[in-house]
Amino acid sequence: MKVIFAETRSKEKLSKKMINEIAKAMPKKIAIFASIQYIEQAKQLENELKDKGKTIIKERSKDSLSAYPNQILGCDISSVEKIKNKIDAFLILGSRFHSLLTAIKTGKSVFFYSEGKLEKIAKEETERIKARTKTALIKFYSSDKIGILVSLKPGQEKLALAEKIKEKLKKLNKQGIIFLTDNINLNEFENFPVEVYINTACPTIIFDSNKIINFNDIVELNK
Repeated sequence: MKVIFAETRSKEKLSKKMINEIAKAMPKKIAIFASIQYIEQAKQLENELKDKGKTIIKERSKDSLSAYPNQILGCDISSVEKIKNKIDAFLILGSRFHSLLTAIKTGKSVFFYSEGKLEKIAKEETERIKARTKTALIKFYSSDKIGILVSLKPGQEKLALAEKIKEKLKKLNKQGIIFLTDNINLNEFENFPVEVYINTACPTIIFDSNKIINFNDIVELNK
């Protein structure tokens, strides 16, 4: 079956009141990123905020999957991580889960805008997610049987990586069990005698469970 991916754009217009609110909330040096539907609004904001004295830093990772310099796509935040030491805060349009992931991975202030509302990602929320990761890491070190999650979705499938993880687990005297699925359903975890899962799919899955840890968060598997 052929799949066609078509770009779509939001028709939302940013009011002067909202632009002023965003400008007032932002520090001097910022980076603006957006999901594909908010690309035009991101361009508008870049120009408006420059006129209000803000410095907009743009950089695109060579590994980025996006088609545009200020775009975030799927699970890829490589451009965000590359630019983090050059700015004071991020402004992300259209994607709250990307905003959360950016706040966790960079430690920077992150502002999220969508449908007429501006929100600053709260430190309390990111700390709760970090606590879940710590719990999952403890389970990883104490468990002999480890699940490895592999998504079959285009752009997310990393079966080759999962096989490498399985081999590395073997050297740590742990059994790795690969789970292949199109949709990762957390409720299904109860059907298997596994205490912790290493995630190779979308990194935001960890937001919902303390039984999942992203591959990049385990030092021993990244050597």
